[in-house]
Amino acid sequence: MKLTGDFSEENLKKAMLAKRKRLIEYIDDDPLYVLKEVFKPGEDLFISEELNYLLIIGLSSDLCAYDDWGNRLPLVFFYDQLLLLVEALYILNLRNIKSVDKKENVYAYEINLLSKEQIANPKQVIVDFFRIFSIDYIMRETEDWFLAGITYPASLPENIYGPYHIYCIYCNVLCLIKSAERLIQQEHKLSINWTVENP
Repeated sequence: MKLTGDFSEENLKKAMLAKRKRLIEYIDDDPLYVLKEVFKPGEDLFISEELNYLLIIGLSSDLCAYDDWGNRLPLVFFYDQLLLLVEALYILNLRNIKSVDKKENVYAYEINLLSKEQIANPKQVIVDFFRIFSIDYIMRETEDWFLAGITYPASLPENIYGPYHIYCIYCNVLCLIKSAERLIQQEHKLSINWTVENP
């Protein structure tokens, strides 16, 4: 390839290598870092609240995979289980970040779906999630769900700012799911504190 002007092939390669990594690209090296970033405060809504709005959109949309009522029930079941996974990962995140960082870098969220046993053992919630759903099904459902959000023909709820916000939620959900998968697959290699004293 021949480049013209001041931009040489070497400069092009440097520019390509300097492109910032996406958060999901850190999962193999440090899934706990990814959790910390997803749960970092910054948005008005916690991810479970965002998912609630997207569920309403998915169930209301007639121009997507959920235009048939029969396809909506699996979405609701997936949503319910995903919320449990989010809470389990939130607890795991709290347990594994430095206490100095907790006050400033953690979204204030109250656990309200998990039982005391699940709070004490968030690993089991994660294992159960992947026992119920194959990774192929998870990817299909999340893609269909978020496509329903992006193509929603009516006005979005006021807390969902537009297609880019929906895309960001989608990316965060993928990061959580892939981090959970990695934590379970590589727990023997990672230093993970699974037990929770008081979330």
